[in-house]
Amino acid sequence: VESETVAVLAEGTLALLLFADASRIDVRRLRSSIGIPARLLGIGLPLTIAMGTVLTALVLSDLSWAEAALVAAILAPTDAALGEAVVTNEAVPLRVRQALNVESGLNDGLVVPAVAIFVSLVVGAELGSPAEQLFDAVSEIAIGLGIGIAAAFVLARLTHWSMQRSWTDGEGYRLMTLGGAIAAFTLAELSDGNGFIAAFTAGLVLRILIGDPVDEQTELVEDLGQIAAAATFVVFGALLVVPAFDVLTLPVAACALGTLTIGRMIPVWIALLGSHLRLPTVAFIGWFGPRGLASMVFGLLLVQDERLEGPSDLFSVVVLVIVASIVLHGVTAA
Repeated sequence: VESETVAVLAEGTLALLLFADASRIDVRRLRSSIGIPARLLGIGLPLTIAMGTVLTALVLSDLSWAEAALVAAILAPTDAALGEAVVTNEAVPLRVRQALNVESGLNDGLVVPAVAIFVSLVVGAELGSPAEQLFDAVSEIAIGLGIGIAAAFVLARLTHWSMQRSWTDGEGYRLMTLGGAIAAFTLAELSDGNGFIAAFTAGLVLRILIGDPVDEQTELVEDLGQIAAAATFVVFGALLVVPAFDVLTLPVAACALGTLTIGRMIPVWIALLGSHLRLPTVAFIGWFGPRGLASMVFGLLLVQDERLEGPSDLFSVVVLVIVASIVLHGVTAA
């Protein structure tokens, strides 16, 4: 579990999937329905962390408030891979699919500062002034956005030059796009930025710059992301699931189910008040917030943090929520 290889596999997989998902978003159509993802991220996400903190602290009384908040922040982001059956199904209205896709693409990056702050609270580290915390959070997001945009512009220019001069073929374009996705994530991480935001931004901007042909260019990124996701979940299941069941109790099970149901659905309902969406649509959006790779990545980083004492118990709760999500969201997707 503490091997860096496992964390690198999970992080790289998430970056590829975020890039591929973002490249499928039609920004022109999204403009007419930007209100839904903006509400989910701006109102729903903070409320999900707040409600998850209260729920976890009340049900798992052995945890401190800081530990409960840390678990809630780790479990707040939704998963792009587990939600694919919904966001790619044309039977679902386009604006609902787009909203869920944008939400899953951005919420993992947005919770990174919260996870860092709660880890510091748990270990009792000095956080610095609120202004310093805010600056660090904004800086990390801004660097990720900047590098993602730059990577997309370079990739789009290379594509344009290659097409004009007939330098390569379809396979070459797909390899170039894979390189761009990896570069965006890696450069952001090396620059103390958020690699996940960089990968998602690069895919989104590339779609704007190139248009529909990007669908063919991102095929390799998407295929590798799916293969890596399968590998990640196999490793996840082999290494983590059985040990997590050693701490399975009735309160832990109640916490897991509560996190997946009222812990998300009530914040989503509040966030979408006044949006004129019908109740079945609100319930659909509220339910399809599966937890998977993003929570897995944050949990693995939690286990590897040498400053934390006994992080395995916290991570076991995260693991059980992910397992429950795989089963419950998997059987209800169709």
